[in-house]
Amino acid sequence: MSQDFSLQRIGKFQLSRWKFYEDNIHRFEELTPLAIFKKHSTAFFKALAQLEEDEIEYLALRYYKEPTQLYNKWLGVYQTVKPVKYDVLGVQLGLTDKELRELYYPLHVKLGALYTK
Repeated sequence: MSQDFSLQRIGKFQLSRWKFYEDNIHRFEELTPLAIFKKHSTAFFKALAQLEEDEIEYLALRYYKEPTQLYNKWLGVYQTVKPVKYDVLGVQLGLTDKELRELYYPLHVKLGALYTK
């Protein structure tokens, strides 16, 4: 169980950077502080590509399509996002918080496992 929890945390953390990776991938080649994110973004997109389309769509609803972005002053970019809350997402999908947690937990674990592979 603790292994799953660790993988879930990795999955959630990387998902919070999805938009950042996509928006700044062209800057990871430059000799800037952003260059350190090249290997992370590569591993993330390889893991994401191994998921099913419907899994990616569910993750995009929470982490990509309408998130609030958090600005990193040191890097000068929006680096992470606050995912859409379960209660808001539940209204859109017609699911309860519990059902959403049961849906997202295995997706986070799966992405975390693929990312660390």
